[in-house]
Amino acid sequence: MKIGIYGAGVFGKRCFQFLTSIGTTIDFFCQTNIDEKMFLYGIPILDFKELSEVREDKIIFLAIKNEAISEEIRKRIEEKIDNVINIYNYCDIIRESDLLYGGTEFEIKIMHNYWK
Repeated sequence: MKIGIYGAGVFGKRCFQFLTSIGTTIDFFCQTNIDEKMFLYGIPILDFKELSEVREDKIIFLAIKNEAISEEIRKRIEEKIDNVINIYNYCDIIRESDLLYGGTEFEIKIMHNYWK
């Protein structure tokens, strides 16, 4: 199974930090369009076409703060990408925890429970 983060900006980096802190290996990042082969933390950033070519089962974390764009990408993934086990919206989880606590340790616990 492959695990990816859709979004390679601020929230994509935060998602990466939290997931790796609970022992998750990230196989790829994804963005809608990229012009050339790119990497973040040594991990490839795929464009949407390349994501459709990943044949293994995959879990995708959306790391896009804009809710409308995030929902549009979710629908596009559900319609056009095969073998997606689940899509999690990382920004929803962080938004909920940020209302109550600002501590990284708490956010990691939230992500750990969400991941289970």
